[in-house]
Amino acid sequence: MRLDEITRMVLEVSPQLVDPREASAIVESCGVNDRLANDDFGMPHTFALGEYIFRHNRTAEVLPTDGPEKRASLSFRDEARLAAQKFSLNFAYALPWTLLLIIEYLKPNLLQLRPEWGGILSLSLIGSLISAGGFSQAITRIGYFYIGIKEPQLALRLCLLFVKWGCIACCGFAALGFVLANYFRFFPASYLICGCLNFIMLSALWMFCAMLSVQNRVWRIPLIFVIGGGVFALLRSYFGVIGPMFAANGASVAAAASFSISGFRKLIHTSPQGTSVPALPRLAVLAYMLVPFFFYGLIYFAFLFADRIAAGSATPWASGLSFGIDLQYKQGMDVALFIFLVLAAVVEYMANRFVRLWFRLAEEGTDVREMLRTNYRRSLTVICWVFAVLATGLWLAYHLFEYRVLLTAVLGSIGYFFVALALFNLILLLSLNRAERALTLMTVALACNGVTGYVLSHVFGVEYAAIGLLLGGIVLFTTSHKLIRIVLREADYFYALA
Repeated sequence: MRLDEITRMVLEVSPQLVDPREASAIVESCGVNDRLANDDFGMPHTFALGEYIFRHNRTAEVLPTDGPEKRASLSFRDEARLAAQKFSLNFAYALPWTLLLIIEYLKPNLLQLRPEWGGILSLSLIGSLISAGGFSQAITRIGYFYIGIKEPQLALRLCLLFVKWGCIACCGFAALGFVLANYFRFFPASYLICGCLNFIMLSALWMFCAMLSVQNRVWRIPLIFVIGGGVFALLRSYFGVIGPMFAANGASVAAAASFSISGFRKLIHTSPQGTSVPALPRLAVLAYMLVPFFFYGLIYFAFLFADRIAAGSATPWASGLSFGIDLQYKQGMDVALFIFLVLAAVVEYMANRFVRLWFRLAEEGTDVREMLRTNYRRSLTVICWVFAVLATGLWLAYHLFEYRVLLTAVLGSIGYFFVALALFNLILLLSLNRAERALTLMTVALACNGVTGYVLSHVFGVEYAAIGLLLGGIVLFTTSHKLIRIVLREADYFYALA
């Protein structure tokens, strides 16, 4: 690799370098370590190389621009393609969820289990989403970054490394959970073993799906669930529910692993740098950079399912269960979660469009504050209209519910609506390198969600656990909205930070 090549790669990632340390961090992320810096470029270490790039190479001199074409907004065709990509990624998860809701509505006895099985499997599912959420965020960031700089081979190695670390961590969580649950006799040992195995398989599944999401082959994600569902349907009539369910999870994990690895290998073969074997960056530096996003994923999924944990803990001890989510509560919250999955697709696209508009206007040197405020209000208005259409369209399902299911569905839908509005603000903060502020706001909102849901579900009834989600969503939106108003008022300063 020549000096002009590494310079171009650094400036493609960050055209406006802030200081030599940023240049050095990007150099290391491109696979250059101290040995390569010395052998290939004659620099004693990567910081010296980053300092050279920062001092002697300016964006206007090294990185050619296309003039007005570079700053122009995307064409309608490109905008539609980007919107389809954002929507398809979220609908890849919403589609299996929708099919499961329809199956449960048409055949409520298909997945009927003993209450003990329902409690342990629900807890393992929620735990897997929370535990794998942090690693999935890290894998997504790694994948997008290294694919963006044309290093799919390095992306594959690092993604698999984080999957391995995630599986090791989840095995540790499962062992710790087994010891504690067995000590306090929450579930029989046989149920705990099955719950731990289900937790580990589902955690691996979510991490491999994160690898697939960065390859723009999102149609494979619903295909994975279709394969698992097919295995379950074939074995259901012969072996009951539990055995086929584990077989379906195993088939889904195997398919996800195969699709994700083969997808990266196709990218490697089509990449102009596919024959090179880049060195791994410093893992300590990489892990340090990904820590905020790891905790963001962890807290984000904990916030989404805190109300279900509170509702499950409100099961009366007289029933003989330590944890069990009420069926009516689950039905109402499943409908609310479906609305959120669709809203999240809209939010991610609108946030991406807002950031692209901001950066394009800033590069043109115009005063962006008033235009950003107007576009911000329009984006929130679009989200509100989409929620209104979804809520109105699902009214046919709402009025068929019993009172408790209806109450839960309404409270959960409004709560997830405020979470979707807050998600728009959180994505903006993450895009502006303000991850620590987003983590602080989410931690406070998570505390409000968990404490309120736990107290109300134990005092007044399980269906009132959704009020915790509602209160947490309102707190998260109001606090993040105040911070975004400050950001838009000082738009130039926060653009420099980004």
